[in-house]
Amino acid sequence: MANFGDWLFEARKNARLSQEELAERAGISKNYVSTLERNLPNYKTGAPPQPSRKVVEAIAIGLSVPVPEAFAAAGYTVDPLEVSDEEIGDEEAIAYYRGIPPNLKPAARAILKTMFEQSDRAETTHGKKAE
Repeated sequence: MANFGDWLFEARKNARLSQEELAERAGISKNYVSTLERNLPNYKTGAPPQPSRKVVEAIAIGLSVPVPEAFAAAGYTVDPLEVSDEEIGDEEAIAYYRGIPPNLKPAARAILKTMFEQSDRAETTHGKKAE
């Protein structure tokens, strides 16, 4: 794929969605979907369209494709370890988990379980845990 627009067009067609249907699912306008697919440059700057991470995430969810796949197509960092806390929210973290290959999910769950257990112990040790 040469650009995000090409990827978006193919992904939308594979999902058998119209531009209107995808726009509704993603919470963006049909015109913006069209602009992205056609890779239309900004009329003021001439720069190609670059949707925000949140828009790319919304598009991926609307298409039912893994968010990391959409991030890669849009040129964004895919590895959550390379993303700052300001760039990734809880929803994006969950979306990263959903994009993990099935054979790696048990390891990811084990890591998360350990993190939650350590968090619970720390809260209990410091008297913050509600009974």
